[in-house]
Amino acid sequence: MNASNEGKTWRYPFSNSSNIEQSNFSLKDPYISPLYGDIHDLPPIFLQAGTNEILYDDFKQFYLQCKNSGRTCELDLWEDGFHVFQMMVGVPFIGKRLNIIQNTFQNMLEFYMSPISARNVLKGKVKKITDGAVNSEVVVELPGGIEIISIITISSVKRLGLEVGKEVSAVIKASNVMIGTDT
Repeated sequence: MNASNEGKTWRYPFSNSSNIEQSNFSLKDPYISPLYGDIHDLPPIFLQAGTNEILYDDFKQFYLQCKNSGRTCELDLWEDGFHVFQMMVGVPFIGKRLNIIQNTFQNMLEFYMSPISARNVLKGKVKKITDGAVNSEVVVELPGGIEIISIITISSVKRLGLEVGKEVSAVIKASNVMIGTDT
């Protein structure tokens, strides 16, 4: 394998194989490193890294990119964990935190698999909330700047903890637009 820091390319050593051509890959390709990908439309992310992980700095950088862009992201650091430590069944510290992994994925499943009859669910952020006497007008900005406006009760705004900047889902059913959150 050839590597260079400047060009950020590497080559698979397939030159001895008659069936596989040599291939060049850029280390800045988002399919190789998510550090260079578009993270704006990703679902909530759960990362696990050990403090002895060879990619530890990349995990931290990706986590900060997610947080700084407003993505829901959780970084679970394991003291003295090493690369692919989760696969080492006999390592004593693995069993202690498996319930964290299970609970995190269960919460994600419950959010994404919530059965609803509406087919149009649009993710966005609350741009503006205008309270009236009984109802509030909630403006949700979708990626690309498109705005969806929903009229919901003031008590629903409070119950959902809506505030400007909060990520929400606009659920469109017939002529109604409902608002949902992941919390």
